[in-house]
Amino acid sequence: QTLDVQANASWTDAVLRQDIPQPAGASTVIGLAGDRIPGVAKFQSNLSVQQDFEIGHGLSAYVGGSWVYIGSRMGEFSDIVPPDPSAFGDRLELPSQSFVDLRAGVYNNDWSLNLYVRNVGDSRAVAYASTRGGTTPPTAIFIQPRTIGFTLARSF
Repeated sequence: QTLDVQANASWTDAVLRQDIPQPAGASTVIGLAGDRIPGVAKFQSNLSVQQDFEIGHGLSAYVGGSWVYIGSRMGEFSDIVPPDPSAFGDRLELPSQSFVDLRAGVYNNDWSLNLYVRNVGDSRAVAYASTRGGTTPPTAIFIQPRTIGFTLARSF
């Protein structure tokens, strides 16, 4: 029997060191020194636990799960369309999110059957979103909804 526990955490303070250059007369992106980089959470972490054990007749099995946390993060930089500076709008702030995955399986030296449930709570968290300060239609990409599946594999 084997118990495997893994944990990771990161703190990232990713900001622009200088303003993004503004080409004269062109539609551009507004990014000022100190602005957070789009899509980068300041804090994220995960925890994974898996128990492997023998069940007899040359078979082993496992059960496990993972928990992931991603902190709030900023959406894309805003656009400004000269000569109308009022087009500059607030950036979206994507809220923090967390989700759980579960897995179990049976295996031997040649075969494995793996069952999984991803995003057990069916979280509808946003992975990416943008309005470009109101200059483009809003867009959003959500994380994968609850997914239940299996794999059957044979080693050669």
